[in-house]
Amino acid sequence: MKVSFIGTGRLGSTIAYTTALRGLAEEVVMVDILEDLARGQAYDMRHALEYKTETSIRAAGYEDVRDSDVVVVTAGRPRQPGMSRLDLLATNTPIMRDIANRVADLAPQTVMINLTNPMDVMNYVAHRSSTLRRTQVVGSGGMLDTARFRTALADHLSVSATSVEAYVLGEHGDSQVPVWSRVQVEGEAREFPEEERSAIRESIKEVAINIISGKGATEYGPANGTADMIQSILRDEGALIPSSIVAKGEYGLKNVSIGMPVVLGSGGVTEVQEWDLEARELHDLQASGAVLEKGRDDAIAILEEEG
Repeated sequence: MKVSFIGTGRLGSTIAYTTALRGLAEEVVMVDILEDLARGQAYDMRHALEYKTETSIRAAGYEDVRDSDVVVVTAGRPRQPGMSRLDLLATNTPIMRDIANRVADLAPQTVMINLTNPMDVMNYVAHRSSTLRRTQVVGSGGMLDTARFRTALADHLSVSATSVEAYVLGEHGDSQVPVWSRVQVEGEAREFPEEERSAIRESIKEVAINIISGKGATEYGPANGTADMIQSILRDEGALIPSSIVAKGEYGLKNVSIGMPVVLGSGGVTEVQEWDLEARELHDLQASGAVLEKGRDDAIAILEEEG
């Protein structure tokens, strides 16, 4: 199995390291416009994992992405303090278009996992700009948002996060939708009054801002969630992992990439589950879709202007 990483900065390299540490692939390929960075990251990982894994790790050019089973994309301008993910749209849209085309040409059967921000819109651009099927193009962000939701719930209830089952759908951003109706604590459903919901929602939104202002970027959370996606795909585990995928009518949404409950296995998304959501949750999910539609339309305008 071969996993290629396009973009080897702090996030891309952390995902690559986690992938190699877990022994998920026989080969890890590091690609970056900054060739010295990719080379340095590859050597550093090799020295860290020399006695822990048989995974081959190397820096390479685009041509070496050929026939990858999974391609993880983090390339693009990173988010800075005070910026929303959608602020990055103009810069990263043409970058994602070019990457998606090259990936589709070199590895037409691959699964492309996108993290470049604004992730949901960039995932739409990747699908629209390439010949890859929608089930081959998924965005990583739902697992990170879900982890933050579970952590916030665990802290609020003073329990272990491992005893909490909960999910976040919608935009990987401000309009994300915590699915309160499916929260379980120690295997039992738990209801939350609006006051509690509001407090927990605000704490979730503030976490990413606090991380970015404190350390400049979030790495370990998205790396672990993305490695879970890679593992489920390469090992055909069929894990339920909230991920961004272009909607085709699910939840009343169409032609927009948005976080939905998907099952990941060999070849990418094997199922998009349609949960019986509360009326408010469905409304919020569709409202999140409307936010992303605006970003999608802006991205399309950029693509059409550039030709």
